[in-house]
Amino acid sequence: LDGGGGPIVYWCHSAKELSTNQLFMAPVGGALEWNGSGLGFQGSLCVDQKGADEEAVSFAPCQTASESLSASPSAEAVRVERDAALAEVPKDGQGFERRPIDDGNGDFELRELRPDGAGVARCVSLGIRGRASTLTVAPCDKSKRQRWRLKAAPAGYSSLGAVAMELCVDAASESPSLIQCIPEEGFLSQRFTFHRNGWVEAPRYWADNGRRKLPARCLDSRAPKSKIAVSASCSAIREAHVEWKRLWAEEPLETRLFREVRASRESPAP
Repeated sequence: LDGGGGPIVYWCHSAKELSTNQLFMAPVGGALEWNGSGLGFQGSLCVDQKGADEEAVSFAPCQTASESLSASPSAEAVRVERDAALAEVPKDGQGFERRPIDDGNGDFELRELRPDGAGVARCVSLGIRGRASTLTVAPCDKSKRQRWRLKAAPAGYSSLGAVAMELCVDAASESPSLIQCIPEEGFLSQRFTFHRNGWVEAPRYWADNGRRKLPARCLDSRAPKSKIAVSASCSAIREAHVEWKRLWAEEPLETRLFREVRASRESPAP
């Protein structure tokens, strides 16, 4: 058993190597514990089984329930009509409720908003994927890995901190991860807004002088699965009526200024 991959079954290293990946503490009647500090983890982790109801949480365009049921949902409409969208029910999987935990520290559960009778209540949980910490949803069990705490972030935003590992949810990639909390003015990927309709939104993110950009997205516990793009005959694609739609289309500021200057030069003088 190797702890460096999440854990995984791996070739046994020689006992002389003292590989930290394969050193576990196994007291009689106790938990199987692995110290991952040598690989950057804070503290020890214990081996557990992933429940059948546990699923990954991802990022997806913020949508209302009516948009997700539409044949052609419009992400643009959410941005343009934000006030109206916040008054609607969020898409299934994007609604979360903060339920306080009475411990005096301001901790809370982040529970899925689901219709009555829709199954077992699930809460956002701290998960491990390979060597990285990530988010999952699992049946609410009041465990420490389902405890969260808001931390102040610049510009009126909040950071979402995991109580179990003193890490913060980070939105710098396609899927949420957990890294060291960085409450600096120029660090944009740990800012979140908790909307009244249940959205947990990561605002637009950019880095590297704008060379890395991600649109505003919401946590989603029931995001549609990704589809693999393949090449095919154009005639077959047209016959199948496959259509593409632009999302988050934007014109760079430099391009807009160039067009305006060129248009002003080409227009006739009064």
